Amino acid sequence: MHIIRKNDSGPAVEDVQQRLRMLGFELSVDGQFQARTQEAVRKFRAEEELPAGDVIDQQTWSARRRDLLSGRPHALPAHALLPRL
Repeated sequence: MHIIRKNDSGPAVEDVQQRLRMLGFELSVDGQFQARTQEAVRKFRAEEELPAGDVIDQQTWSARRRDLLSGRPHALPAHALLPRL
């Protein structure tokens, strides 16, 4: 898998955005890796105790975290379970 980062665009970015939305992050699914996607990736990495960063890399897709990115409901992070204000 190649690294997906800010200013990238296309189907791979759209896929990441869809998976992040399924986990409760608020962002558009437009295939453009811009500020909101970047912030969602940062938060996701922090929740998963990954090194700070704002890219989707091999570490982000690693075995234990693959369940979360697959959108499996039982693996939702705590912030996704909180009510929206």
